[in-house]
Amino acid sequence: MKTSSLAVILANFLTGCAGTNVVQRDRLPASFPKSQTVAAVDASYRERLTDSDRRHGSPKLTRSHILAWQRTDTRNPHVDPYEYMDSCITWSEFRYPDGTERWHIVHLVSGRRGWEEQIVHDAPIPGSRTFARRPTNEDVVKFLKDTQWIAASVSTGSGIVEAGVCKRDWIAAIGVPPPMGLSFAERSEGNVSYY
Repeated sequence: MKTSSLAVILANFLTGCAGTNVVQRDRLPASFPKSQTVAAVDASYRERLTDSDRRHGSPKLTRSHILAWQRTDTRNPHVDPYEYMDSCITWSEFRYPDGTERWHIVHLVSGRRGWEEQIVHDAPIPGSRTFARRPTNEDVVKFLKDTQWIAASVSTGSGIVEAGVCKRDWIAAIGVPPPMGLSFAERSEGNVSYY
């Protein structure tokens, strides 16, 4: 995928986030507790283990990062008008006893049962993807498109209350900064924070 198409995709994401609050740098909302998101990532990966992966032994989660997150207003008139749904895209590294490594990107959502992989039963939308090599920016953006993270953000429009891209975590996970089009924290109207 060319850099220009990445910028267009991500610009569409930003348009859907217009008017959202920018959170303070270097923080996730309190509703994104690391211990719960890490537990959900580990459960997601273990549910997807194949027989060929199992022959390497029991995997150990060695690193996990939140790459991007958002909070949306549920806009459900039958519940609290300020009820929010949190979701995030996480990157994780798993290591097996024999030295084999796997990387797992997952779309997590918070719900009544806690944090879990986003599963869509009536459409072919993946909630996670596993790689035998370290994913690239292109892999992450393709995952964002395939999971409709970007499309859902655009279609909900002002339903997005807060959102962010975690630049330091992205660099720690992917090895390079997020692709062009994600550097938007300083926009005066307030969009997605980029820290």
